[in-house]
Amino acid sequence: MATYNIGGIIPFNRVKDIDEALLKALSGDEVNWMRNNKWTHTLTINHGIKLTGSSGRLKIKEHQVGLICEGSGALKLENLNIEVDSLANAILLNWEGQVDFINCSIVYSKKAKADKCYPTIIAENNKNLRVTFTDCTIEGIDLDVNQVDLKMSHLSASKRKSVFNTTYFSIAASNLESSTISSTEISLSNISLDGAISLISETSSFESVTVGQFENTSLTVSGDSSFTDCQLSPISSLGLSRGVVDFKDTVLDSSLISTDEVDIRIH
Repeated sequence: MATYNIGGIIPFNRVKDIDEALLKALSGDEVNWMRNNKWTHTLTINHGIKLTGSSGRLKIKEHQVGLICEGSGALKLENLNIEVDSLANAILLNWEGQVDFINCSIVYSKKAKADKCYPTIIAENNKNLRVTFTDCTIEGIDLDVNQVDLKMSHLSASKRKSVFNTTYFSIAASNLESSTISSTEISLSNISLDGAISLISETSSFESVTVGQFENTSLTVSGDSSFTDCQLSPISSLGLSRGVVDFKDTVLDSSLISTDEVDIRIH
């Protein structure tokens, strides 16, 4: 396993730029991107490496794709701080295996126009991929993958909501803003939900979830679901359809709930 260093004070295994590092790096290698070069062209990762940034801001300009990941194995992206302009993508995931985002911020720039924002991160029709976000701030992602896990992260929707189509989706100790999630199984625990949230699943479980902590929130849930120790704020609404819904240790205000073909059970 080799380590390649771009910039910084480490004198060993220094390479000229990110292009040289990604060309040399093989599966299991690490690339430390300590120099905040301008992102002038699309970069490509073909191997399961660990790419660590310096947390300095990298900007994706209009009509540009920042990073294309096309390969297989375990890929880790850490400490990347990316701002995305209108009509641009930060990362395209044509990957098989697992991609881990750790301590990354991938959001739209201040000048990006909401009606012209493309997904920051996108993966299309890829059921051989699992994506995890840990301690990240992310905005406007579209993932059609096998599994998505969010931990201690903030999924923003200030300019574009996120869309997920998965087999399994879990989020814990995080904040989720306006999103659409379609998954066979959804698990949410110790999180807050804000904005317009739509969940379509065979089974959904909510544990210690606060709906509408920061803003007016509309949560719609389709399919069997269970709510344990949850809170629905007075500025929120809950729409339930098609399934059995269990409430346990959850304070309910019936005026905030609408139902369609639902069997409600309160414990």
